[in-house]
Amino acid sequence: MSEATLTKDVTSDDTMETAAQASSAPPPPPPPPAPPKNLPLTSATVTSGAALRDVLRERRLNDDWTDNQDDDDDAADPSKKKRRRIPLVGYLSAASAANLPPPAAESAANPPPAEAEIGKQYHSNADVEPPRPPLRVVCISDTHGEHFDFFNGGSIPDGDILIHAGDFFDHVAYENMDQALKELNEFFSAVPHRHKVFVAGNHETCFHRYDTKYIQKRLQESGTHYLHDCSVEIEGIRIYGSAWNHCVGMGYGANAQERAAAWDRIPSRANNPKPVDIVVTHQPAFNILDLAHTNSAKSNFNVCSVCNKKHPRFAHWGDKNLRLALFERVRPFVFQSGHVHDDAGTIEMDGVLVVNAAMQLRRRAIVYDFVPPPPAVPTTTQAHGKHHDKQCVIC
Repeated sequence: MSEATLTKDVTSDDTMETAAQASSAPPPPPPPPAPPKNLPLTSATVTSGAALRDVLRERRLNDDWTDNQDDDDDAADPSKKKRRRIPLVGYLSAASAANLPPPAAESAANPPPAEAEIGKQYHSNADVEPPRPPLRVVCISDTHGEHFDFFNGGSIPDGDILIHAGDFFDHVAYENMDQALKELNEFFSAVPHRHKVFVAGNHETCFHRYDTKYIQKRLQESGTHYLHDCSVEIEGIRIYGSAWNHCVGMGYGANAQERAAAWDRIPSRANNPKPVDIVVTHQPAFNILDLAHTNSAKSNFNVCSVCNKKHPRFAHWGDKNLRLALFERVRPFVFQSGHVHDDAGTIEMDGVLVVNAAMQLRRRAIVYDFVPPPPAVPTTTQAHGKHHDKQCVIC
């Protein structure tokens, strides 16, 4: 055998040995699977406000998540749903109705992230034992006769408290009060929420002709709290409602002076042992989610002197005195309104979560979780009367 042949054979043996060793070595671990697109926004997939924002940004970059899809494309493909932007507010559950986590009663062992627990962020005594589970608040408004369509279509998810901020009906000249109350009771009896709150809007044209107590009594049939210039406490959360708005000649329409007097009646935080936690009105506050489309000749393409933005053919429909009352005196944790379909959404301003829940264009409810304050501990006088026994085992 020649040297060349021997060298070749040795090289072949080394190659075979190396190949054998390679074949006996464990295979490299497979690469991690790529995360699926469009994860459902549930408590299992979103564990913080930052994660929520990351998921939403990822969706917005995805071709399937756009705001300005061509209506012709939608018409050509009925299965293609038009999606709109979700506000990047950390403590809001921005999930779609189909993917919402269960309400508070079913998720006490797995509470939502801290950003979703508004009470923990705003209540100074929320960490006092024993803690209360968060209540899921579902905000809707301006259903305009489509209430059952929204509900049956999954746009109104389950929760603990359902708050409707007005314009339940669509017809301006709706004058049959008995029929109106019947429809309200039918809807609120059908929804699964344990507590229901209703504040009328300008399209409830006949409501202002009836005494508030009469409407409240009639809506008790469905367990609904009707609020107009009054409040109700639900599981430790005080909710105040008022239906006054700027649409003079329609339901609860009033001029600026009359509305200012109504806002002054909302209890002040500084002067009440149990201040208002949530304020609900139909009309929004000035320059906060209040831009309404209008064909007024006053519209122009100049920069708005109020918000320093250009919004031609859009006007501010909010109430200035309402804004002053909310942020300078009442100081609620949440303010909910409706009325302006074009500016539905959420924003946080000066520690107040502002919600425009109008559904005509948004087509879905706004959901957030609220941690109520712990129950008040009665004083000895409250517990035992003026003549307190010093031997009391409690004290």
